[in-house]
Amino acid sequence: MRLSRTIPLLLVAALLIAGGLMLRDYIRMHPENFPWTELDLDGPVGAFTGRKLADLTDDPAHCRALLENARIDYSRAVDIDVEGSACGFADGVRFGAARAIAYAPQSPLISCPVAAALAVWERESVQPAAREIFAQDVAGIEHYGGYSCRRINGAASGR
Repeated sequence: MRLSRTIPLLLVAALLIAGGLMLRDYIRMHPENFPWTELDLDGPVGAFTGRKLADLTDDPAHCRALLENARIDYSRAVDIDVEGSACGFADGVRFGAARAIAYAPQSPLISCPVAAALAVWERESVQPAAREIFAQDVAGIEHYGGYSCRRINGAASGR
């Protein structure tokens, strides 16, 4: 009688262990789909990549380390502190000249998380689309700028 109760419990335990091992292997093979795993800028985009990129805002040093680990050419920008103004910028970066995609007229001053997101976007969307449509890589992107501390009308006064 006791053996008949033990066998189902052993089967349930074996199934739970097997399921746990399968989950562990899936997490190792697809870390991009789990919020507690490290962001890899060279890795595939997953369910939590956007959240992980947004979280970089709170940790500029970690963000720069990720750019360096992914071999993304960038330089750290000088912090901008405008006395008595809402303007200012800390922990900004600019892409370097040794990148596959050049930004024109010059690399914009952007936050590190934006640089990380742009690098992922270039790799995952821009270059594959260019290869498919034009059979070549994108060499440059013309942009309208990054950080700009000015009034809406660009004048010294007014809106």
